Amino acid sequence: MIVSRRHGFVFMHNPKVAGSSVRATLEPWRDPDVDLFETDPDPASPLHRVDRAHIGIAEFARHYPALWAEVRGLAFFVLYRDPFARFLSSVNEYCRVYGETDIRFAAQSERRKVFLDLVARLRELGSAEAVMEILELTHFRPQWIYLTPPEGVDLDLRAFDLKEMSGFAEALSDCIGAPVDFGRENGSEQFDLPLPMRRILANNSIKKQLRKLPGAMWAMQQLRQRSAGTSQSGARLSVQERYGLTEAEHREVETFVQGFYARDLGVISGLAQAAHPVEA
Repeated sequence: MIVSRRHGFVFMHNPKVAGSSVRATLEPWRDPDVDLFETDPDPASPLHRVDRAHIGIAEFARHYPALWAEVRGLAFFVLYRDPFARFLSSVNEYCRVYGETDIRFAAQSERRKVFLDLVARLRELGSAEAVMEILELTHFRPQWIYLTPPEGVDLDLRAFDLKEMSGFAEALSDCIGAPVDFGRENGSEQFDLPLPMRRILANNSIKKQLRKLPGAMWAMQQLRQRSAGTSQSGARLSVQERYGLTEAEHREVETFVQGFYARDLGVISGLAQAAHPVEA
């Protein structure tokens, strides 16, 4: 999340919608006294912390009322994305950061098990709103919390579909008074390594221990580069190819995601029918 009172805007970080790359690009224009990144202690929260990097608009107003009072009249920029595409990206991020298996290095059979087990866990929760207090599932948060102002608040909300990055960049450039280039969206990595190395790099617990050794990070980077020219590394694998799903399983997962993000679909549908930027 970026707050720039100097340039009259706030950027809301919607997880897995180019948020990290946009935040990094906008960092030079961030007000230095406001660093909404990582977490803050909050004894009243079930998590005992606030994931301030990914807070929604209403959470921002609730947890940081003094700052909210200063910025609520500014332009609030946010990107949104097709829920299924975002869900797949969230799976990748969860497995890279929080899961036991880094699916970028795992064999298809391992990727399939991890994917279906995670879907089953989320299915038990029922809806995206249920992940709000589970830090390791922060990238599965619903998108509507970044697209909906608090009740009764007239907010200058400028929401752009991820496919409209050029319009998003142009609007922010107008605010800043300087050209802003966000580059291209990162693709999903899939590395193809010899079996012993694959087993090591797919195991996040082992990697955490290896990182403590001198030179280990350099060695892992060399292994990643070694796989850069393989058939999988540059390929845009379909969901079925990546996770070994049948067509029926793929449809079932799509149906689950539609239900899990039902409120998102309604909000995004309304945005898609309106002109951009959207003022709420």
